[in-house]
Amino acid sequence: MTTKTIKLTGRRPVLIVDEDWPQVVHVRGDSYEGSDPSRHAQAVAVGEVDEYRIVVRQHEDERALVYAWTDAATAWTGTKDSYAGILLDAGEDVAEAILRVARDCGIHDRLAHEAIAGLPPEEI
Repeated sequence: MTTKTIKLTGRRPVLIVDEDWPQVVHVRGDSYEGSDPSRHAQAVAVGEVDEYRIVVRQHEDERALVYAWTDAATAWTGTKDSYAGILLDAGEDVAEAILRVARDCGIHDRLAHEAIAGLPPEEI
């Protein structure tokens, strides 16, 4: 049994059993804005860019944890580490929560939209 502590926004962290809260979405990105893949790899390797993560986990009872964090390259970008997280009851809007935690962490909307696109499809 593996446990994980997840920081939430405006409330105490939660301790989960990893196996009970499988990841539905896990996207990562960074603040690099160039187009050269070699330079991008170098910038990441030496810590010149902020790195971003957005994760969605869902319990079998349909509650969801949506959280994000920025691992900042403060010396290069002038930004600071940040985190945000929301515990949703069954039926609450996961897509809106993704946008909210991403914005709280200064993560670009394009990565939030990538996370939303990775959610299981809604049957209509």
